Amino acid sequence: MAVRLAPPKAIPCNANQYSLTHLHSPHLDGQFFEFRGGSKDTPDTTTLRHYRLSLDHLHNDSTTLTFSGQYADTPPKVPGRRPARLAHGHNKDHRPDLKQLVLSLSITADGHVPVHYSLLDGNTTDDTTHIETWNALRDLRTSPDFLYIADSKLCTKENLAHIAGNSGKFITVLTRTRAEVKWFKDRLQQHCPSLHEVMRHEDSRNPDGTPDFYYYADDLQHTVEGYRLLWFKSSQKWELDQLKRRNPISAASAAITALLPRLGSKKLKTKVEIEAAIESLLATTGARRWIKPVLLVSERETFKQSRPGRPGKNTTFERQVEPVFSLSWALENDNITYDAKSDGFFPLVTNLEEPISPDEVLRHYKQQAFLEKRHEQLKTVLEIAPVFIKTPERIEAFVFIYFVALLLHSLVERQLREAMSAHEIKRLPVYPEARECEKPTAEKVLALFESLRRHRLLGPDAVMVTFFDPMSEVQRHVLSLLNVPLSAFGQ
Repeated sequence: MAVRLAPPKAIPCNANQYSLTHLHSPHLDGQFFEFRGGSKDTPDTTTLRHYRLSLDHLHNDSTTLTFSGQYADTPPKVPGRRPARLAHGHNKDHRPDLKQLVLSLSITADGHVPVHYSLLDGNTTDDTTHIETWNALRDLRTSPDFLYIADSKLCTKENLAHIAGNSGKFITVLTRTRAEVKWFKDRLQQHCPSLHEVMRHEDSRNPDGTPDFYYYADDLQHTVEGYRLLWFKSSQKWELDQLKRRNPISAASAAITALLPRLGSKKLKTKVEIEAAIESLLATTGARRWIKPVLLVSERETFKQSRPGRPGKNTTFERQVEPVFSLSWALENDNITYDAKSDGFFPLVTNLEEPISPDEVLRHYKQQAFLEKRHEQLKTVLEIAPVFIKTPERIEAFVFIYFVALLLHSLVERQLREAMSAHEIKRLPVYPEARECEKPTAEKVLALFESLRRHRLLGPDAVMVTFFDPMSEVQRHVLSLLNVPLSAFGQ
């Protein structure tokens, strides 16, 4: 698929974010995109019209791009425009020792196509990115009439007030530290609300083939700001919550058992040292709330002769007392029972009021998982890391090219799956050995054409003959579904 970028237009000096507006692909029947920096530009919606992309529901989430090296701060090469700065921060790749950049990505619910991204300083916190992102998406949409969906970092007073105050709509997760969460958990100890099934999700990862069930807790609530608060219960989350409690307890008990033979030796000779070691292992395992360690101290009495030499009838002995430590642990059953009653529950906050039903709110939010797939695609399929570039300006350009690649992958998947649905095709044999695939990814589609070659017979002064490898029926079928002419492959 040949691609050329449209002529560049003016980019505001303070722009580290890009929205989808114009790119030309000659093999896709004159389809256009344009990438334009900054949120103040007037968007050209040719692409959105051609692909009929819906911007009614937009999802946002961020990930980290991890870099090896020092990457010392350098003066910007363009006066007045500072590129994103590599810095240490909360690393989502579990490498806190390395510097990073934060990538905020927004996709459509329609085909999960990326339409906007921001490249931010490595120490940027997620909750500070949403207002600028929502403003950029509003400019792309040319209206605040869209549903903005994000995870719990969106749930701050400032973020929600900005969106609601500008006639926007949102769905997010209520943060665990909010008072409404504690109120609901306290209430569950005495009263369990009625649960109504609102969704079943078939999950191939379940070994027994059972679907995941979602229930709505019929307990109408609002946040302190007046937003609608909906509580749901997930069978899958119930199992995960059980594991998140059981595994730390097992790990902590094993760590305490391993600590017993070392009591009284090396750095575990005093009560203060032993208590510090216990606190460290509870923090490491995350079991502090559910395990109560019990440290017992007793005395061991010994006698030692006061002077050296062979003991006799006049030898005197001195009494010495040494502390002897023993360690055990007990379960905090009250805390375990308290937490178990709220297993599987999670709260969604929205300013969508009736007649939007709870199951509609849940279905909109569940599309958020596809954004995680785009992050995974960026890091594994497209392999954005490692990056062998030194200057931040070039890194920004590098990330932009990967955004284009991710966009093209998304459009290939969307167009192919829509064509399969329109032609009532359930599976395509795009896997090796012609195995069938229900939802082909762009990676498998591109791999299907990887073996095709072009051959040129060269004469003394020019190319005499150009010919191509013949295509299989599967390859021809996929190209027809993608509306790519066979002439693009010399057929």
